[in-house]
Amino acid sequence: MIDEQFSTIAKLASVSSDAHINHPVNLAKNVEIHAQAVIGKFTFINQYSVVYGKTTIGKYCTIARNCEIGVANHPLNWLSTLGNFKPYFPKHPDLGSSKNFHNISHPPTTIGHDVWLGCGVTVKSGVTIGNGAIIAAGAVVSGDIEPYGIYGGIPARLIRYRFDEQIISDLEELKWWDLDTKQIALLPRNEIEKCIEIMKSWSVDCT
Repeated sequence: MIDEQFSTIAKLASVSSDAHINHPVNLAKNVEIHAQAVIGKFTFINQYSVVYGKTTIGKYCTIARNCEIGVANHPLNWLSTLGNFKPYFPKHPDLGSSKNFHNISHPPTTIGHDVWLGCGVTVKSGVTIGNGAIIAAGAVVSGDIEPYGIYGGIPARLIRYRFDEQIISDLEELKWWDLDTKQIALLPRNEIEKCIEIMKSWSVDCT
């Protein structure tokens, strides 16, 4: 069975031929997936969100509308924050032929599994968002985010954790997102302790 047949990709979604899509996914209209981006299975990306190059998004993520993930870093201590002129104005007789200086505008950005980004979240390139994290609507992520943390604000700061330390530790160890979908479908997903109990029993059965 080919997983791609279970994907929903809107006609107006723009996916680079150099992006890697792990099907199935759900990409709404006017979503942009740039070159060298990687999208994990069962991830949903809503309208007008942009995933820039060198960004990896894990499995079972929810990306709300108008998010920008892996936005470029511009030089702060150069003559101009625009950085190199040639990429922006290649037709100009002077700036279009000016020298390009070394600048890594898009270092790798990593979004873990089961991450929820609320509406209008901006994620700076080069950061890592841990598994299970939630980022509140309108937040700007400029630094790394801990697994299962709930963050909000500009810049995004920790509000609280989704679960206690033991549950987070169990979820990180069990890696439920890697289970067969037949197993995931059987889990009582609204009862986290019960889910962990069942998954631990499966792990014991496999040893």
